[in-house]
Amino acid sequence: MSFGVGNGDDLIYLFPILMGTFRPLSHEDLVFSERFIKLLTNFATDGKPSLTMESGNLEILVVEE
Repeated sequence: MSFGVGNGDDLIYLFPILMGTFRPLSHEDLVFSERFIKLLTNFATDGKPSLTMESGNLEILVVEE
């Protein structure tokens, strides 16, 4: 049975040292971490979670009530 992602599992990409012992992230994890931080930074800056990548732009659409 899979319960999906646990609460706080994304923190290793923001603060790798929280794993208990510091270990360097793999190349793929570093790329993801940089994108994740940029996405959060853009959201904090202008309220729009967006990201420019090599394959195109990523913009998360806001659901209007």
